[in-house]
Amino acid sequence: MKLTQKEAGQQLGVSLETILNWEKGKTTPPIPYLPAIHSFLGYDPYPPSTTIIGERLLARRRQEGWTQRHCAEFLGVDPTTLGDWEKGDTILYHKHRKIVAEFLGISEEDVEISMSNQWRNSHCLKSLNR
Repeated sequence: MKLTQKEAGQQLGVSLETILNWEKGKTTPPIPYLPAIHSFLGYDPYPPSTTIIGERLLARRRQEGWTQRHCAEFLGVDPTTLGDWEKGDTILYHKHRKIVAEFLGISEEDVEISMSNQWRNSHCLKSLNR
C-alpha cells in the first residue's frame, strides 16, 4: 500500500507507537479495532478454524468488533458462558446451539454434530486418564 506507519495509524485512528507495538507483537489490537484492521488489510488477520465452533465464535465476535460482554448480551447468555464456549467448552443446551448456529450462519445440525463430537472426545480423554 506504500503507506508509512504514521499514515496507516492515521487511517486506523491510532498513533504511530501503537502501530509499531502491533507490528512488533508487543501488544495486540483491541477487539473494537479489528473491523477497521480487517477492512484496511483486506483480510482477516485471525482466520478461524472451519470446524471448531469456539474459534468461529471468537472470530465472528472479532469481526464485529464486539467485547465478550456485548456479544454475550446479543446472544442472550452470560459473558462467562460465552468465554467458556470460545475456549472450547460444550454448548449444552439446544436453545443455545440454535442461537450460535444462527449467529455463525451455519446449520443447527453442524453445531449439534460438533458439540456431540466435542463432548464424546472430552469424556473419552477423562476415562483414559483415570
